[in-house]
Amino acid sequence: MSKKQISRLFLCVGAAVFVAPLLVSAIFPFSLIKALRLMYIPLPQGFDEQWWLYISAFFLCVTGLLQFPFKEEEGWTCACGYDLSYLDSKSKECPECGAFIQIEWTSTPGEYARETKRRLNYALLLFLIATMFAFIGIWMDITYVRPR
Repeated sequence: MSKKQISRLFLCVGAAVFVAPLLVSAIFPFSLIKALRLMYIPLPQGFDEQWWLYISAFFLCVTGLLQFPFKEEEGWTCACGYDLSYLDSKSKECPECGAFIQIEWTSTPGEYARETKRRLNYALLLFLIATMFAFIGIWMDITYVRPR
């Protein structure tokens, strides 16, 4: 499984973990936590509604982290030490050792490639959404008064 497929899987799981409790509470007259407890599925003590936000935020953060590290952009050298600066942009193998290489080429030096910029923006958006979920969960923890 490639890193991109794993990233998509974590994104789908994070979205499903966020959407499932909302759908259950919209369709049925009780929450997902209550439904799981009615089915005798053991949950940890204190596992409340906001924990779905924390779990979803975790999966979104992992998805964002899988966008890094960047491919060889700054130092265009192979693991064998061969300088790849003058290599044909369509070449996928090192001429010295034959290792598979991936370089994102840019027209201007010192600037990130378009695909790298897209990955950065995607990772930033995922981190912002995960942070928002975590803050909403913390706010729910602080303001929710449990009956005694």
